[in-house]
Amino acid sequence: MAIELTGTVTMSGENNPGVHVAVLFSDGVLRLTSGHELVGEWPIDDLGIHPLNEGYEIRAEGEEFILVTDDDAALADEMNIKTASPRLARQVAARHRPDEPDLPDPEPPLIPPKVGPIAFALSGALVLMGATILRTIETEASVSRGRTEVVDGLEFWLGFMLGGAMMVAAAYLLARRTGAAPGIALVVLALVAVLFGLAVSDTPFDQGHVTGYGFIAGGIAVGVAVVFSGSLETRR
Repeated sequence: MAIELTGTVTMSGENNPGVHVAVLFSDGVLRLTSGHELVGEWPIDDLGIHPLNEGYEIRAEGEEFILVTDDDAALADEMNIKTASPRLARQVAARHRPDEPDLPDPEPPLIPPKVGPIAFALSGALVLMGATILRTIETEASVSRGRTEVVDGLEFWLGFMLGGAMMVAAAYLLARRTGAAPGIALVVLALVAVLFGLAVSDTPFDQGHVTGYGFIAGGIAVGVAVVFSGSLETRR
């Protein structure tokens, strides 16, 4: 196999930049030419070659010169030089090292698996807090009317109480990484949001109701944020 390089030749002991040469090594013969002139042509077995940190010190026909090429490692590899300098040995070894495979792109950091369930449980707790405030208001209103029970049928506070409890239960299932937990959480959150819309449109806005619905709205907002963050996914 032939190898063609470029380089410079400097006679030993001289400090000049040297002569630019074309280097051809083929069939065990080293050939150096400068332009159209032949600098030298020698069988590799007739040469004394000593690798340097950069280039080679070559003894040929009683003369010594320094040959530096643009790829000393390739020439050393082709000439099968065993006594290479440490630097040149590393370069030759690197030529035989297989290309490192392309590594896949790192996956984006995953949201810690407990953050989603904890946040969703917090949203359920806020809904429960709001439901408790609404229940207190309804109870006080009933007492002020001389009743001990609310007789208007299923009150909104009871629906929010059930919805908040179901949100906390869904958060527990999320923490356990139950497969159906994300779907359950979405359905419960949607039902609480629909109930909130109905309740707001049918409730007087006094201070107590505003406070209660404020907690519930906050719980719904936290739940929606958890959904859009992707934290409801169950990862194993």
